[in-house]
Amino acid sequence: MNSENFLTQLQNQGYRITRVRRWLVEFFHSFDSPVSVLDVLARLKSGRIAADKTTLYRELAFLTDRGLTQEVKLPDGTIAYESKLGHHHHVVCKNCGVVAHIENESLEDDLAQAESQLKVKGFRDVEHELGFVGLCAECAS
Repeated sequence: MNSENFLTQLQNQGYRITRVRRWLVEFFHSFDSPVSVLDVLARLKSGRIAADKTTLYRELAFLTDRGLTQEVKLPDGTIAYESKLGHHHHVVCKNCGVVAHIENESLEDDLAQAESQLKVKGFRDVEHELGFVGLCAECAS
């Protein structure tokens, strides 16, 4: 679903499309790496959109509740946000904090099978979080 369709869907559900909300939806549809709240706030300000931290946290919670974004916990404990348009995992450099996506179909198949086994055992609403840490090529050299 593209950003305009998502915004239309929100509007049809009775939600207002504020300037900040529109910008965030478009941003997360076009940006594919986890980004901290402070980074999002800086990008908003550089785009001349006024928003304080409280408004931003409220909007990110709103978009997360509606399935557009998800929280990503980085190894240093920082919470970042990213688009939830496609399921994937991350590897985070434990030195500089750079984040890279891991897309591995066989890993996803194995995790889906594990989730199915848990559902057979009676678990509901099963989700998983899997992340890797290491040193990026630049920090390792």
